[in-house]
Amino acid sequence: MTESDDLRAFIRDLMARFDRGMDAVERKLETSREENRRYFEALDRRAEEEAQRTRDLHAESLAQRQVLLHILDELRGGNGGVEPMPG
Repeated sequence: MTESDDLRAFIRDLMARFDRGMDAVERKLETSREENRRYFEALDRRAEEEAQRTRDLHAESLAQRQVLLHILDELRGGNGGVEPMPG
């Protein structure tokens, strides 16, 4: 084997190692991307669930307020909360 052949073999070996290393990096990146995608999809689902819960709580609060105002109206004689003028 000549020096040139040795150099070619050495370079081929280096390039093969580099290619294997890059393939490993690419696999790790793809795995990481997939994990990130699943993570953010779960976050999006949770955010939507929380938003729905907030809307539900707000609607319930409004309904309770309406009931309370109705009860107060009834206690004041059904005149919409306006006190009768003394006289």
